[in-house]
Amino acid sequence: MRTDESYEKLMFDYVKNICEEFGPRESCSPAEVEALKKTGKILEGYCDSVDVEEYECHPRGFLGYIRWFIWLYIAALLLYWTDWAWWFGVNPASLWFLSMIGAAMIAFAFIVLFLQLMYLAEFVDPVFPKKRSLNVIGKLKPKGEAKRLVILGAHVDSAYEFTLSSRLGRGSYIVMVAGIAASASLMIASALKFVGVLLMGYPAPFWPTPVPALNAVMYHASSILKAAFCMLDAQLLLWLVGAAFVFLVSYFFVNTRKLSLGANDDLAGVAAIIGAAKYLSKNRPERTEVWIVAFGNEESMRGSKRFVEKHYKELAERRAYTVNVEMVGCSSPLVASTAEPMFLAKHSPEVYKLLAEAGKVAGIPVNVGAMPFGGTDSANFSRKGLLASALLRIGKETESLWHTPNDTPENVDARKIREALEVLLEFVNLVDRKK
Repeated sequence: MRTDESYEKLMFDYVKNICEEFGPRESCSPAEVEALKKTGKILEGYCDSVDVEEYECHPRGFLGYIRWFIWLYIAALLLYWTDWAWWFGVNPASLWFLSMIGAAMIAFAFIVLFLQLMYLAEFVDPVFPKKRSLNVIGKLKPKGEAKRLVILGAHVDSAYEFTLSSRLGRGSYIVMVAGIAASASLMIASALKFVGVLLMGYPAPFWPTPVPALNAVMYHASSILKAAFCMLDAQLLLWLVGAAFVFLVSYFFVNTRKLSLGANDDLAGVAAIIGAAKYLSKNRPERTEVWIVAFGNEESMRGSKRFVEKHYKELAERRAYTVNVEMVGCSSPLVASTAEPMFLAKHSPEVYKLLAEAGKVAGIPVNVGAMPFGGTDSANFSRKGLLASALLRIGKETESLWHTPNDTPENVDARKIREALEVLLEFVNLVDRKK
């Protein structure tokens, strides 16, 4: 072990003090900004220099649009179901185009979901309020000339509570999948109804076949079903149930009025890189410069995105090795991330293999694998082709704390943070020794 128990106290005290002094730290909130400033003051005691970089973003743009989905779904459902138009003296056949409008609305919702959530674009961000936050960068010079660059990062903000996750655990993922499936079903059915009505006349809820006789049977069968369900499409029952799932996902999965304390996610990660700053200030690498970066706004992935935008040229030219540290204060196994499918990011094999090797040298097991859900600031690095991975803990203990009211200092284990610290220090050493 390169460190002693005094590091455990240093790191746990940081987690506890930030929680007590600032409480939950919503992205771009005064609490987040002040916590970042305090983190910068701590880093000034260890680093050769500390830079504070302000940036602007629309933090609610990352998740705020999700609630639009339910309204688009309900509107598309109403546009699909034109059967009752005759009550108002309107021939439903004259409304054949509405089902296609409904399908287009849901398709638009899926496009926004892809661009905002997976592609990390800022497609609808301008609709939401603009705010400011910070990235804090502490720099440690090596003993000799800097030939390599290592970035150790973590985020200070805390996350919105995932209410369904708190109540249902892994069952919440089933609800999410059901909601997405219901939306996709309605989109496809609306498109099929549009084509069916266009080709076969009203009503025609089934895709026409090349056999006229079969089409007639299907047409009469659908008419009987409509009568049996009081003019309701039989499929509509499924979609109404699906709407309930979408409603749950959209309105209750993410509670934007309640935040977790974020002790494990991710003050434990920040504590680990502060520990690294302390150790490396006294034990300098021979030829590797180290940047200790406390990111803002990981909840919307904008802090690290602004950092990469500003420093991309230097990071690429210097072949910087980046490791972002996440949720390392619990007893789940340490993992070097190979990919973050949710953000369409594949990490550098060179980095995650070095993390695994660092674990072996330190005598601390580090598994290698992709993140099953969610993501880290490393995605913004890897998506730009930079060398990056993430060191985090994945398992039941992590899930019990992630985005829940249980993410408090009482549930953070300083010894586990120290294990992550030891891996980080050995990682820096391995990079420093590379030819």
